[in-house]
Amino acid sequence: MIRTFKVEIKPTKQQRELFAQAFGYRRYAWNWGLDKHEKVYLEFGKSVGAYGLDTQFNEAHQGEEFAWMKNLNSMIKTSALIDLGESIKAWYRYLREAKHASNKVNINKGRPKFKKKGVCEETFRLFAKNYNTFMIKSRYHIEVNWTRSVGRLTVRSVESIDFLKDIDIKTMTITSQGGKYFMSLTYEKTNRRPKCKEGVVGCDLGVAHVVVTNDGQETRFFDVPDTLKKQEELFSKRQSRLSRKTKDSKSYRKQKLLVEKAGVKQVKIRRDFAHKLTSWLVSNYSEIKIDDFSFAEYIQSEPQAQFIKSKVRNHSAYRVAPCQIKEMLIYKAEETGSVIKYVPKFTRSTQTCCRCGHVFEGDHKLTLKDRWYDCPDCGSHIKRDENSAIFVYKLPIK
Repeated sequence: MIRTFKVEIKPTKQQRELFAQAFGYRRYAWNWGLDKHEKVYLEFGKSVGAYGLDTQFNEAHQGEEFAWMKNLNSMIKTSALIDLGESIKAWYRYLREAKHASNKVNINKGRPKFKKKGVCEETFRLFAKNYNTFMIKSRYHIEVNWTRSVGRLTVRSVESIDFLKDIDIKTMTITSQGGKYFMSLTYEKTNRRPKCKEGVVGCDLGVAHVVVTNDGQETRFFDVPDTLKKQEELFSKRQSRLSRKTKDSKSYRKQKLLVEKAGVKQVKIRRDFAHKLTSWLVSNYSEIKIDDFSFAEYIQSEPQAQFIKSKVRNHSAYRVAPCQIKEMLIYKAEETGSVIKYVPKFTRSTQTCCRCGHVFEGDHKLTLKDRWYDCPDCGSHIKRDENSAIFVYKLPIK
């Protein structure tokens, strides 16, 4: 299994300057390749592959004016051109599908664009050419084979990476977000998680709560962390201050960096919450029942869609990326041996009573404003999200 471990790093001043040059090198290679592709396509009607662009790039950059590239790893521009080739292929695939579409589509959707400093994501990727390209030097340090002129770089991480010492690292990706630097290491994982415990649980992606679970004995409610609420308020304040700054001024750039820092903090809190929740589920239950549709589809299908969209910040499921929770749950279940069973798409779990089976239909159908389930048949008064979790637990799924 291929896994990725992302960790914050603390580069030195010289390394930050080198990384800044690498970010620019990737942007330059991407823009050069995209420009070359468009010219060839307009003249001959053919597309240039990633390896063809790589060969032409090397031939076109031999003079002394391109001597600055010698201090940078050649894999940076190679990975940029490979990503460009994949992006072009994906766009062509979309255009072929758009020809057979019944309705009008935007043909520029997914089209590769030129990258601009300060607007695009600052990142670059390195591949492992041989066994000593990436080497774990100590618990917090990794050595990278950069170039002959620069030599090997020793990058310090914030968290321990000692567990990767005897593992073959495939790629390394360096990213800059909000003034901080992050390193993503891709490797092949051989050891598995501990086997899960026996048990069945029904999960509901709620509105008032992030996730509600029921295992037949106890109902648990998982809410948005308080730290995330504070970061969202801080992010909103900084954004409003940014809107009052003169664009591209010195104060604007400073405020923009503060906004990015708050945004990075939110992402880290969401990911941490999702990891803890999914790890707890797969380690305690052998069978997990979840809905087989996205929360966005559910919101769009409801008549109160505008009500929800206008109050997004007040609803937990929007704030922690439920799709991310599902993705983590799927790959962690494979490692522990848990089985994920999906509730059929059109099962009305939120409209059906978990005790007597009464269903609200027609004009009496519950809307997203109704957060309590009051059954007219059995008289049960229960939270709507809890009712849905119990119904999913009891529902027989093959």
